[in-house]
Amino acid sequence: MGSPYRSGPAYGIVAKETLLDFGRTSTSVIEAEGAVQFQKENTKVTLLKLKQVVLNTFYDCARFRTLRDAWGDLAQESQIAAKEIARFVKTGQRSVVEKYLVDAQSEEALTSQSAYDERLKVAIHRLSLVTGASEESLSCPLLPDENFISENSNANVSAYVTRAAQEAKLAHLHIARAKTEHLPTIVAIGS
Repeated sequence: MGSPYRSGPAYGIVAKETLLDFGRTSTSVIEAEGAVQFQKENTKVTLLKLKQVVLNTFYDCARFRTLRDAWGDLAQESQIAAKEIARFVKTGQRSVVEKYLVDAQSEEALTSQSAYDERLKVAIHRLSLVTGASEESLSCPLLPDENFISENSNANVSAYVTRAAQEAKLAHLHIARAKTEHLPTIVAIGS
């Protein structure tokens, strides 16, 4: 077919087959599997970050509700104290300055209560956005008096460490593939 002494039309088949590539294909497959594993670990870290955002938003919501209720209780108590002080001022047992002081503290408690009420509404709105639930269906509990929340850092560290280890493994696989690119390839061609 390729002879210089041939005259007339000729037909033929040419086949090319790689006999030995010295690890190029297997290294590329291992690298691709490593990239898939890295993406899985990256997804776990992203999910962990989302869970942390939801947890922080929920905690803010519960904290603002607790503070709103505490300032509300203080406002009620300060109003009772203001009534009593006003009665003592009328009888001359206390000075007017004490009445003004109690009135100022009562106003501060009411202002703080309304400020935390607004923060609570914003936190519920944020929680609604993050979770996809309606604002009406969400409620935030009061925080307990004692600090019972323990840091469970094993899950956090595990996902981050696993992702970093997978990223390092992927980098080593990139190096191995780059090294195999410099090895020769044995190819057979027949016609």
